Amino acid sequence: IMATIATSTLTLPLPGNLDNGFNGKDRGIDYTTKPSNQTVSRLVNAPKDFLLTEFKQCSVLAPGDAATAAHPFVAVGLVRKTQYNMVEIVTEVEATPEMIRHKFHTAAVGGESMCFDGCCPGPADCVNGYAGEIVLTDAGAGKTQLEHTGYQEPALFHPCCFCFCCQLVAWGPIGAVFLGGDLDKLEAKYANQMSSQEASNPVGGSGGAPVTEGIIR
Repeated sequence: IMATIATSTLTLPLPGNLDNGFNGKDRGIDYTTKPSNQTVSRLVNAPKDFLLTEFKQCSVLAPGDAATAAHPFVAVGLVRKTQYNMVEIVTEVEATPEMIRHKFHTAAVGGESMCFDGCCPGPADCVNGYAGEIVLTDAGAGKTQLEHTGYQEPALFHPCCFCFCCQLVAWGPIGAVFLGGDLDKLEAKYANQMSSQEASNPVGGSGGAPVTEGIIR
């Protein structure tokens, strides 16, 4: 059972020369102060640890404060790199056995991750930066209540930009649609994993190896 972690927040700014820091491509932008344009509230058919592992799959570049580690990908000061070459830093964590909440924002944005086998720019080319918060709460019966909020700033000049109005007005809803698609895939993966385990481990039989590969976002 996971221990309770009181609300723990990263003290900013960090030491060093702030001119070397990343605050969005337009310096000085604090995305944490912007109203959410990436809001998703959904009951997900998967446990919260599975949901968090799949939804925020990443490479951990720095582990953060072990005393605030609510999950391998969540600890105050943890730095993680997504498959889209977004480098995020976790800035606040709160957790109980039933809930995990954390805040994060971009520390750097890279553009080398392409879509469709490299024939077009990747998601990192389309945004300047973002900040967000995810709250996962056990809902019983292997389900999790997800509350996702965040502000993502679109880049107005990039190869995928066909309409400035869509970028400025519809970017939030478009992003929410993609998040919903990720959650659909995640639920399908969990359902398939459960079906595979039941098939390989009938009553009285021996268990099969758990499935660990899957989608990354």
